[in-house]
Amino acid sequence: MTTTSQDILVLLIPNISAVDSRLLFDLSLSSEVLSCKDNGVQKRGYKILSKLVESGKLPVDAEEILKKLDDMTDGLTPAAKKVLRH
Repeated sequence: MTTTSQDILVLLIPNISAVDSRLLFDLSLSSEVLSCKDNGVQKRGYKILSKLVESGKLPVDAEEILKKLDDMTDGLTPAAKKVLRH
């Protein structure tokens, strides 16, 4: 169910407010999503993050985000690490 919900959220990103974009961004940047044992959840989490940044609805501090991501690399599955490298 989680991956289906994430797929729906990706489709809704163009229509959500800046406040909801920030909440979704923070949720997707959490270790619960990005270090989930299900690599599909991890990959969709990265997809959500990238779509939110591309939407331009919220300011992001790239250095801060990269530090957070670096702290989580131990929990990533090989498939999600592949996505992070791109």
